[in-house]
This record gives sequence, structure tokens and C-alpha cells, in this order.
Amino acid sequence: KDGHNDLVVASNGNDHVSLWRNDGTGNFTKTLIYDSADFVLSVTAVDFDHDGDIDVASASFFDGYIRWYENLDGQGYEWQNHTIYVGVQGHYVSHGDMDGDGDDDLIAVTHAENTVQIFYAETECDALRVPECCQEGTQWNGTACALCPMGTYGVGNGVDARCEDCPINTCIIPGRKLVPPTCGGITGCSDIDESLAMCFCPEDSSKDPATDTCVACPEGQVRPDIAEERGVDTLGNYTAWEEIQGICAPRQDDGAPLNTVFTTDRRTIVTNQAMGSRCAVAADFDGDGMLDIVSASSNDNAVSWFKNLGGSPHPEFSIKKKITWSSLGSRIVTAADIDGDGDQDVVGASYYDSSLRWFENDGTGVFTEHLISSAVNEGQGVAVADLDNDGDPDIATASSGDNTIAVFKNIGVNGTFCEIKEVVDDNAIGARTVVAADLNGDGWADLASASKDDDTVAWYPNDGTGHFPTKIIVSQGEESTGAYSLVAADVDKDGHNDL
Repeated sequence: KDGHNDLVVASNGNDHVSLWRNDGTGNFTKTLIYDSADFVLSVTAVDFDHDGDIDVASASFFDGYIRWYENLDGQGYEWQNHTIYVGVQGHYVSHGDMDGDGDDDLIAVTHAENTVQIFYAETECDALRVPECCQEGTQWNGTACALCPMGTYGVGNGVDARCEDCPINTCIIPGRKLVPPTCGGITGCSDIDESLAMCFCPEDSSKDPATDTCVACPEGQVRPDIAEERGVDTLGNYTAWEEIQGICAPRQDDGAPLNTVFTTDRRTIVTNQAMGSRCAVAADFDGDGMLDIVSASSNDNAVSWFKNLGGSPHPEFSIKKKITWSSLGSRIVTAADIDGDGDQDVVGASYYDSSLRWFENDGTGVFTEHLISSAVNEGQGVAVADLDNDGDPDIATASSGDNTIAVFKNIGVNGTFCEIKEVVDDNAIGARTVVAADLNGDGWADLASASKDDDTVAWYPNDGTGHFPTKIIVSQGEESTGAYSLVAADVDKDGHNDL
């Protein structure tokens, strides 16, 4: 939380989950989080344990593991990985406060099991159920932290969390310009933690977890006044400065019992009928203040949603509701208010018919399909953000068939998009993921991509007009072999978005 967007990257060629730290100008350095997530396909980042720093979760395909990685020092240098679930073909992870208790729960998709399920986080908020646990974008309703309703936006956290009415025409908040009435995606200020990592190297040295020494490699930790070699079992076994003993020692890694934040007895199987499930994300589609789920599944060509029915201690969900069952090879979905009418719409890309669509929500969860393009060749990823600062959400896509990162501009007439895509990069070989975030601190949403077949993570600065003329390589080759998934978040508390 240094105020800069960092990047968390999943690369399945080397099974790495990594943090790429942003110095605030778009220069990135790597810290390894875990090195044995077997063919990892997806990562997400949020404060799962409610301790004030950003944690990470992943889904890996070959071993079927759903894991979360606890940010131990708050700076993203030391991590503890925890097994949540072992299924068949882990494919996707996302998050949301599904039970309204103030902490973020984990949504996990396992492809071969055709399953979307929720693992409920247990933190102090579960027992307390008090306003102090409310997050920005919610407010206390007397019994729970409820999502801000249509026409409002969230301000503050804890007891100060409240919902403010959006202005009539344009919702203007420092650094943000959003179309009413939802004003979604507003991020509050982050406190900058001035303390250093508990165990660090001298300024002229970086860190190597394999030898526990300070060498020319940006990994691991070591006590600054002792450069003694210490063996560790794997690159995933990070060391920590133990203040009482005065030594650096290996920290226990995987293989421990299920952790106390997530356990399999606190889960809901939303569906096991999403045939070839690929993706699932949370949003309130019917305006009742509870998060629902939308999913993409490729074997039944479906985009479906599941209504949150409420319930205690954890909510129940409806059977799947049709959005479309003709999205051939449905790959990816996300939720956003595309037409500015105050409800959450859905955007999806499909692999076999190369289509990009958005689905207009009438506010009750009834959707109307709109085809944006049939030229997203083997669609793999989508990101929604106002890229040209005109108040309308635009869409960026990643497509592997033509190795392209592209942008479709929203021209602001009830969700009407330019039919001709603006190509950002046509050399992202095997493009898998695209994200939108301000990576250089200029107030504009930039783009970043992961492309599997050229082992590349790259970012594209927004020139201030919604165009992206420059490609900057974050990593290419061995450090990001099989780059597949990435998210942007300020993991190390320096005020910049990391990857």
C-alpha cells in the first residue's frame, strides 16, 4: 500500500506466482511469492485476513489446488502459502464479500468439476458483525455491511463507511470521473506504511531465497548484518527475521492443515452444472444489496448468473439463470455499468466465435445481448475502464488467435461501441490477460498484458487521449515463462499499482 499499482502475475510455464513491484513510474522488479503452483492459470489480490495488507490467491490446473498467500510483513516481501482446496483443474479465482460480514470471500472455479464455489473467510468480522468491519462501498444497515445502492458511491471504511449520493450529471471525486448513478470503482486513500520489511538486504543488494543471502537477485530475505548461507527446501520457503532469537530462519510453507481463514466446512457450492467452467465474478445484478455471481462456461457455451438468496450463516444461491447459452466457447466475463443506468451489466468474450458482447441489465437481472465485435480472434481476456476520460467505460481485450491487445471505445450513447477496434499490440503472442490500471501515476488508466506463448508481461502507457503507442516489457523469458494471468494492486504499500 504505497499508493502505486503493483502487478501479481501467474506464469504457468515455471509455476510461479510473483509480485512485480512498481516504483511509481512503471518500472517493475520481481519478488517470488510461490514457485510450485502447478500450471497456475489465475490470480486475484485482496486483504483476505482483514489485517490491512493485500494478500493473493491462485488457481492451478494440473494439481487442482486453490491456494491463498498471506502477506506476512505487509510489504509483500514475506509470504505464507495456505491450501484452501484440492479439486480437479483449478481454473479461476476472484473475490467479494458474499455474506455481508465485512471481509472478502474467495470465489473459485474448477474446470473439470464444472463447479463454481465460495470459500468464506473467517476473520474477527464474522464474530463481531459490527460497523467497524464495513469496507468502502458498503454501509452498516443494522445487521450487516450492505452494498451501496444505485445512485450512490462508497466513502470511508469501518464506522466511517457510508454511501453518498452521486451528483446528477457527473460524479467527480479527486482523481476519478465516473458516470452516475453508480460511481463504481472509487478507491479511497491508502495509508503509507513507512516501516521497512522486517528482514532486508543492504541498499546495494537484492535477495535470493535459495541461498538466504543478499546477491544480485530480487528474491527472499536475509538479516542485513549476516550474509551467512542458509539452505531452504524450495524457493517458496521464505525466511523471516525472528526478533527474539536474532536469526533468520526458514518459515513453514505448504503441507500444513487447512488454515483458519478458509476451510472446506465454510463453503457454498454455487453450481456444479457450469459445464467446462472458466470464470466467475461477483456483482449485485438485481439491486438487493447482496452480491450475486456471473460465470462463463465453455462446454455449454453459457454466460449464466446465480442470484444470492441470503441465508445464515452463509447465503444460498439460485439455480443458474440464462444470460446467453450461445457464446461459443465462452471464456471470460466481468461486470460493469456499461450504459450508465445504475445497474451492473455483463461483458464477455468467447473463444470459438471470436465475439465480444455486452449484456444489458434492466436492473432486475434480465439481460439483453449486444454484439460489439466478431473480430476478437479467440477471445481470452477483457478489462473495463474509462480509457479516454470521457466518462464512459471502454473495453480492452486480449485475443490469442491474432496475438492482439485491443480497445473498443464506448461512444456514450446507451452503451454503443465503435465497431472498429483500436489495436494496441498485435505481437502479444498467445495473449491471455489484459488489465487496466494507472501504472505511472499520471491519473490515466494504462493497460498491462500477459501473453503465454512469448513468455511476456508488458504494459502500455496511456498517452492521455486514450491511445497506447508504446509497449514496455516488464518481463520476458525465464522469469515469466507461460505468462497467463495478472492483476494490479498496491501490494507493498508504496502508493503504486504493482503487478
